Amino acid sequence: MLLFRTICAVLLAPLTAMPILSEQMIQTQTFHSEPISVNASGIAFIGATPLTMPKGSIAILSVDSDFIDAEGAAVPLSRAYMHHWFVVGSRANGNSTELVAEFGAGAEFRKVPEEMPEGTAVVTHGDEIWTAQLHIIDLRTASPQDRLPCLECRRRIKCQDGFCLNPEVMKKYNATRLDKNYMGGIYACNWSEQDATAGSAGSEFCTARRANGEQASYRLKYTVKYTLKPANLKPVNGLTLHAEAPYAEYNVPSCKTDGSNPLCFHRQASEWVLTGGVFHCTSCPEFDPQHAPGGAEASHVGQMGSVNNGTLGLVWATGHQHDGALGIELWLRRPDEAAAHKIFESVPSYGSEEGIAGNELGFVVGFSIGSWPDPVLIPEGSLLTVMSKYDAHPPAYNLEGFMAGAEVARTGVMGYMRMRFVHVGPADLNPKPAPALVQFSSQAPHGMGQSMR
Repeated sequence: MLLFRTICAVLLAPLTAMPILSEQMIQTQTFHSEPISVNASGIAFIGATPLTMPKGSIAILSVDSDFIDAEGAAVPLSRAYMHHWFVVGSRANGNSTELVAEFGAGAEFRKVPEEMPEGTAVVTHGDEIWTAQLHIIDLRTASPQDRLPCLECRRRIKCQDGFCLNPEVMKKYNATRLDKNYMGGIYACNWSEQDATAGSAGSEFCTARRANGEQASYRLKYTVKYTLKPANLKPVNGLTLHAEAPYAEYNVPSCKTDGSNPLCFHRQASEWVLTGGVFHCTSCPEFDPQHAPGGAEASHVGQMGSVNNGTLGLVWATGHQHDGALGIELWLRRPDEAAAHKIFESVPSYGSEEGIAGNELGFVVGFSIGSWPDPVLIPEGSLLTVMSKYDAHPPAYNLEGFMAGAEVARTGVMGYMRMRFVHVGPADLNPKPAPALVQFSSQAPHGMGQSMR
């Protein structure tokens, strides 16, 4: 599907002119991960599979991805659901490990290319180690009734019926509260064949209908566009803020029938203040390991790569959510401003063709991307708000055998705002007319520039 551009005015400041690369300077290489095997109705959770990247000190301009079968054909989500893939590049830095970059998302991967804004790049030294975490849910034998609870990793009461929490693992770690209250999510569907005897919490199969098809083999295919002239480009640093921090996921409660929420709409928000180059959550609860996956460190999010203190320049952003998503918003209030303003909204697009890779009927297949030719200035002390929105109608499928009833609309959803920044120098702070946000989307974006007090 062709992308179009919508120009929307926002409060920005220009960046020093960036270089333009000629086509002769750009190189492209395509790579594949090691094969990933999964049973019919099964799960593959690969914690860290090694990946190959172009050699040497380079400037990565984009990473496009696909998920293919043994014959090289694109695999539709309705056959093998890509719950998520995350590629991380790291390097040794003395006695510690420095995170250089992260790419990847979820089911929307085919329509959310990892493209750096013009004049910017992820700059590598050539000594990085690249690994990918892959989470695949096989849907070949899943009936339409099972498809949505499989995508949500909705927990079943009995492990023989599908996704569950392994009773032996719960007992081993004395996770009594988790066992009682966890309604579904990553913990219920993180099975790994290699790590199965080392404490995987989840089950091996999505449903009770299993082994009705032969084992399938898939691979992650990724194409890297880069240049050998990194000195001419402005390095970008990336990070992700969670609406549900310090957790990696959350549940959406069903709307009540008392008229208090007639639009059946749910929102989850987190607030972050920028201090010393790190975003600190001011609204996040204390992390409880028996509530959901996550960590206390998720309330304090730093930049990948060398930390930029002072004013940051936002140049790229997009959202990551699950089925039922209505969009995710990013709001900004600078220290000298009385109210916050919405600077970007990433909205999902849903597929309309059964079994067609990239446009799978009913699946989330894309999110709009914000790309700023000149960065949005975020000074120290600024407050960012990430707001994730979901439909909250009760499930339409049979809930018999599940831990959660109709009171839980969706389990294990995510509300991630992925962002990339550049360092802003003194010359970039001179007041000039504000340029525009270029928003790439498969549908028209919502309005922008509203204020929130």
